[in-house]
Amino acid sequence: MSRALILKDRARMLAEARGFFAARNVLEIDCGALVRCPSIDSNVECIGVDQDQGFLHTSPEYALKRLLSEGIGDCYFLGHVYRKGELGQLHNPEFTMVEWYRLNISFAAMIQETCEFLFLFFGEKPIRILGYREAFETYVGIDYSEASLSQLQKLTNSNWPRDTCIYYLITHQIEHKLGQEELTVLTDFPPHEAAL
Repeated sequence: MSRALILKDRARMLAEARGFFAARNVLEIDCGALVRCPSIDSNVECIGVDQDQGFLHTSPEYALKRLLSEGIGDCYFLGHVYRKGELGQLHNPEFTMVEWYRLNISFAAMIQETCEFLFLFFGEKPIRILGYREAFETYVGIDYSEASLSQLQKLTNSNWPRDTCIYYLITHQIEHKLGQEELTVLTDFPPHEAAL
């Protein structure tokens, strides 16, 4: 595909994304890329700016949550974010992110809305909602919450701590099996997987 076709396709997708939120009366927020303080997420490394001017934001989360606390209502961000050390087959240090917050809707309604957003780009597919524990039972054959450390280490061929073993199993033994014929929503993550 030529560069011109790629850029036209990207522009179309951005317009469709903005139309999706406009139809739902969700306000677009343009968060500044430069922030004074870095993210406190231990798994995300910030890119600093010269002369101690701040950091490039890794996510619009803090800015949007501040606005929510001030009463802005339903809002979203669609734009560039930056993360140091994110260069590889699945990641780039600069990428486009969409993040949105909705007030007074159920978890099930948020899942449905998220799936509808993804349908814009991947076409409509069946939706499968799968719990974290169920995913382990189905694809690894264990209840991760009951498995011993030695059992987890044996499954990962490692001497890692418990949380690392569980994370490895979800990312290397389970994720690639999800979403083959449907859109799979993984729910009920354990507390140790919560970032913020």
